[in-house]
Parts: sequence; structure tokens; C-alpha cells
Amino acid sequence: MHYEHLSGWKKLKEVDDQAGERVMASLADIAPDLGRYIIEFAFGEIYSRPGLSLAQRELATVAMLSAMGNAAPQLKVHLEAALNVGLSREEIIEVLIQTAVYAGFPAALNAVFAAKEVFAQYHPPSRPLAPLAVAKAFIAGLMAGQPPLDYLSEAITWHIPGDRHIVPWAGLWQGRAEVEQCLKQIAAAGHATQFVLDRWYDGENEALARGHFAWQYKNGHAYQGTFIMRFVVLDGQIQSYEMFEDSFAIAKAWLA
Repeated sequence: MHYEHLSGWKKLKEVDDQAGERVMASLADIAPDLGRYIIEFAFGEIYSRPGLSLAQRELATVAMLSAMGNAAPQLKVHLEAALNVGLSREEIIEVLIQTAVYAGFPAALNAVFAAKEVFAQYHPPSRPLAPLAVAKAFIAGLMAGQPPLDYLSEAITWHIPGDRHIVPWAGLWQGRAEVEQCLKQIAAAGHATQFVLDRWYDGENEALARGHFAWQYKNGHAYQGTFIMRFVVLDGQIQSYEMFEDSFAIAKAWLA
């Protein structure tokens, strides 16, 4: 099926993956114009507005559909969409619990049972497109020892604070090939003994992670501290990455 409103299709793909296309296909033989309105208006106009991230929009949508109490099919679609854009099950359940305060316990219970069903059957997209989901998937692959380099733009800028003459993996790296070399330098220096993501934050085209980690260097010394990572993501690819950490303490541990 093809619609002229390509920005709407693009946003639908970011949010709903294959589920959105199935909904559109189900309308093709009975109300194709309704499908066109969904693409052009809901996703091409509203979902594409600035000011809220996709994750924020999905939290709002899940809350509204839960409060309505009579839109179970649509709620299930958007519960899946909320997972697609990078929200955790815990965040979704917190929203559904809050629904009880303003829409009543029956609405909240119905929504929680719908979430239970969706969670049990959920399969993540083979390739996430929403910024928060892309950043989470990249970090998951990185920590598993298999960084998905195809998530990086060919023209990515990758910045780790510090002087590369002192700390081999520090400084500005440009392009996917250079980032691969940076990651190899980090792996060659030692290994993480702890890596904890305390909190994710997201914006319109970016995702930030706050956490703490401990690192054992091959020279026998160790470092532990906090960090913030910032990803800028467009069209499902990471365009830039910045690490904020105590570069002085890291250099001191590396050179000790």
C-alpha cells in the first residue's frame, strides 16, 4: 500500500513497526480514506510536531486510551508502540497505575491486563528506529561485546573527553571506521567490572543515559565514577555521541 504522505509513513514506521502497516491494510478494502487520514493527520501532522519525543507521545497515548476504558484494541497497539520507541515495561505499568487515580480502578485493571497480554507476546522490531530505542539497542549490543556498528551514521561524530596523547580512546572520532577503532582501544585497555544505567532521558531526536561504572585497566589500576551519554539519532541512525565523565581521574588511573 502506498500513500503520498511519506513523512506520515516514516513516523508510523518509527512508532508501530509492522503493526501500523497491518492496521492500514485492514482498512484498505472498507475505508481506505480513514487509513489515509491516520497517516496524513495523526502521524504526518501530530506525531511529527516538535516539542515532545516519541516516547512522551506514546506515554500520553497509552494513558488516554487506558482512561477511555473502551478502546482495548487501540490500547494494545499503542502498548506495543510504547515498547517499540524504547519505553520500559516498568514505565508503562507506572502510567497504568496512575490511571486508577483519575479514571478509576476498573479502567486501570483493564489496561494492566491488556499490558500483560502484550508483554507476553511482544517481539521487538528487528531494527528500532525511534531515538531512545536505537540508543538502548546500541548500548545493549556494546555491553554484549557485539556493538551494532550499522546503527552508526557513516558521518558520525563521537566524542570522549580527554587528550588522545594521554588516553588512547579520548578525543573526537569521526566516521564509523574511526569509531570502531575507538571501541577497540577501549576494549584493549581493560574491561568493565560494573556498568549500570541508572536513568534514561529522551528528547525529540536525542537520548541521554545517566549511570555509573567501574573499570579495571590492564596496568592493574582501576577507576570508578559516574557518566552521562548523549546520542543524537535521526532516521534510525546515531549521528553523534558525547560522553561526559571525569576525564582527569580516568587519565590518572590509566597513567598510574
